Parts: sequence; C-alpha cells; structure tokens
Amino acid sequence: MKSRCSAEPRKVSEAPFFIVGCPRSGTTLLQTLIDAHPRLAVPPESHFFDHFAGLAPAYGDLRRSGPLRRFVRDVLSDQRIRRWRLGVSVDEFCRDCPGGSVRDVCTHLFGLYVRREGKARWGDKTPSHALCLPAIKSVFPEAKLVHLVRDGRDVAVSLRRVFFGPNRVDRIAEVWVEYVTACETFRRQSGSDEWLEVRYEDLVRDPEEQTGRVLRFLGESPEFDAAAVPKTALRRRYAQLDGGLHGSLAGPISSAKIGSFRHGLSTREIGVFESIAGSALERYGYGRTTAGTVRLRPSERMSWFLKDNCLRAWRKLGHLDYVIDRFQDRSRRLLQGGLAGGRET
Repeated sequence: MKSRCSAEPRKVSEAPFFIVGCPRSGTTLLQTLIDAHPRLAVPPESHFFDHFAGLAPAYGDLRRSGPLRRFVRDVLSDQRIRRWRLGVSVDEFCRDCPGGSVRDVCTHLFGLYVRREGKARWGDKTPSHALCLPAIKSVFPEAKLVHLVRDGRDVAVSLRRVFFGPNRVDRIAEVWVEYVTACETFRRQSGSDEWLEVRYEDLVRDPEEQTGRVLRFLGESPEFDAAAVPKTALRRRYAQLDGGLHGSLAGPISSAKIGSFRHGLSTREIGVFESIAGSALERYGYGRTTAGTVRLRPSERMSWFLKDNCLRAWRKLGHLDYVIDRFQDRSRRLLQGGLAGGRET
C-alpha cells in the first residue's frame, strides 16, 4: 500500500470498523495491512468496550461535567490508551468532545488518533472485542465487523509462546471455542450484512487478495504495495512496544506457520484439543486428525493446572505494562462497582 497522507486533516468518517478474533489468530497482521492504507488508521489495541463501555453507567450521566470528566480521566490514563501518545488533557478532551455519551467519547478518542496520523477514518483491532459484539453494535449500529479466524490448534501453538495466555492445551481449546462461538452466535442472531470473515490461512497465502477483499468490504479502494508491508510505522511501533510478541511483523508475510500444530503439539495434546473443539474446527473447515475422544486423567489435569498457573505468573513478572493494565482494569471495576450508587445522575 502506498502512503499518500494529506498534510491537512480530513473529516473523520462516522462508519468505524472493528477487527476481532481469538488472540494469536493474525488480527495484528491484518490490522497493520489495513492501517497502511492512506485513508485508514487502526491504533494499537484500545480495549474500549471490554474495559470501559460496560462501566460507563457507574460513572453517572456523561452529559454532566463531573461524570464525563471522571470517565475521560480513566480512559486517558489507561495503560493501553497511553500507548497512543495523544498528548491531550482531560480538560481539552472534554471541551472538544461533541457530546456526553459512550459513542461521543469513543468517536472523539479515535478521532484524535486519526487526525494525528493524517487519515480520514478509524478502525479498532482488539481481539477480545469479539466477546463484546452486541455492545459494539448498540453503540455503533453502522459499524463494519471483520472476523479473523485461524485453525485453533495453530492458535494453541502460538498462544503457548506468549506470556499472557493459558499454557494448557485444554484451556486454550475452550478459549478458542468461546471466541468463534461468540462470533457465530452474533452473526446468526443479528443477521447483520456488515460482517466479513477472513481466514488466517488465506491471508498469509495471498495477502494482496485478502487485504483487497477487506478494503472493498469497507468501501475503500484496494490499494496494496507488497514492498511496504514490513515497513509501516504501526509495525515499527509494535516492535518497540510489545517486546517480541509480534516479531514476525519484522519480515515478509509467510505461510510457514500453517499447520504448526503438527510439530508444535504432541499427539495427545492434539487429541485433547480436538476432543473439546472438534465440532468448531469442522465448522470452519479444519479437519480433525484424531478420533477426538481423549479425556484428561485427574492427575494430568492437576499437573497441567499447576504448570499453567505457575508459568503464567512467572512470565508476567517481566512485562510491567501488562501487569499495570490488568491492575488498572480490575481496580476500575471494583471502584466503579462500589461507588455506582453514589455517582451523580
């Protein structure tokens, strides 16, 4: 994609888009490809709907100055949002925010990022927003939704390498099923036409075709420049921020990780995963390789549980940003839950 950002900020579109999917399904890769388009900006994960939107009522009536300021203060001080480096104070944000609603705050927040980047339209890439789709559509009925799905067994291999997810394969299978089922259920119940599904395997095999498909769905010109793929500013930012979580973004797009579960998981682990997620795998065209009848022994379950939790706790100690983010989110939930009755209305 060839960047042709205008020196003058353009009017921000009122039709946002959301990229969702189970963590480690390639959502960051798709995000950086879309963000390279000259009109589109997709900042680092916001977690706006799973961290803030649901808590908004506890702040009180956002049309009033006090509740709005408290809500905006917490949004701007969030560890995730601070990564955007917006350089705006609570007073400035509230002064320029067009109204007092969750939609107004979200639109203004993303609008600040978009205008700084010299783009025209914003999107969000937060995998966990797959579990918030009804809330997203209630706030932004016009929003376009892109679901990226990947073979859950390959997701398991990738998720085990990072510090923030479960390590035990049975729990990863449950998480993957939770995400894809949430997307399936929303798509079926909403009947929304503003929905596109993209397979990770198709994206890495033919990034030009699949990126163009997404851009056409968004109503944008399908501009793509393969030589620019590893060089975008957002990719460099991820490399600086996440300490190796997205190391593959530094090089060309590769399909080498398709089927990585065949050597990354043991035969028994594959059997455990397929016993839990086999039906969902088949619905998405990922065939089983075992009978899918494996059951964990009690001793095995306890061993995996202890290893999983000890290993995760140890890994998190080296990632202060993540620890702060988790602490902020849980503290907000406890505080707002406790003070909800005393908030201004």
